[in-house]
Amino acid sequence: VLTSVLVSLLYVISQLVENSENAYMYEDVDWAIIPVANPDGYEYTHTDTRLWRKTRTPGTICYGVDPNRNFDYNWNVIGASSWQCDETYAGYIPFSEQETQAIRDYTLAHKDDIKLYLAIHSYGQWMLYPWGHTTEGPEDEEELIALGELFRDAIYAVNGTEYVVNSTAKGLYYAAGTSIDWAKAVAGIDLSYTIELPGGGSAGFDIPAERIESVVEETWEGFKVLHDYIQRKFNDTDTDN
Repeated sequence: VLTSVLVSLLYVISQLVENSENAYMYEDVDWAIIPVANPDGYEYTHTDTRLWRKTRTPGTICYGVDPNRNFDYNWNVIGASSWQCDETYAGYIPFSEQETQAIRDYTLAHKDDIKLYLAIHSYGQWMLYPWGHTTEGPEDEEELIALGELFRDAIYAVNGTEYVVNSTAKGLYYAAGTSIDWAKAVAGIDLSYTIELPGGGSAGFDIPAERIESVVEETWEGFKVLHDYIQRKFNDTDTDN
């Protein structure tokens, strides 16, 4: 089963690598793309539980940790769980999971070059910026909103899909220990967002296959706008995105 998130990211890779018209997008900006950040959990959705969310780390009672509650910034203070059987279980310590450790290590190794951090999820049609633990916005909230609205408008221009730009806590729900909050606060990547792609199907997470193409195409247009903004702002051929 291919998800809209995975297909969208594979499409971004193919557009960058195979479409010569987009060569400028990787000549002046470096891209680091992880199509599947939770491979064991993703595999488990094929073999057992279709909507499995967590990793597959064995616990004393239940399996898995929610990777997006496992980052070490305001870890487990709100919007997460200490009960290992909950879907939002934050783990017994921050960065308990190999998956989050890998993201942490790569990000910190390149933090001086990374100008934009994106976590691609589904579902909900949101462009979310920090914070998840408080409704108080970051100091650069105005810029985060402005760039989010550029992304939103680019998406809307393709198929009329309407995204909402807001912080995680104000727009969606409280969620501490998320990757974007950690990326911004600890790794120092000011422009950090979670993109929640459109949903569908009975549970929202299982978008019908016939809709994936339209989601992929509009998401690519949004990525192009984000690239252009980063290129203009930093004008650095050695920038990691």
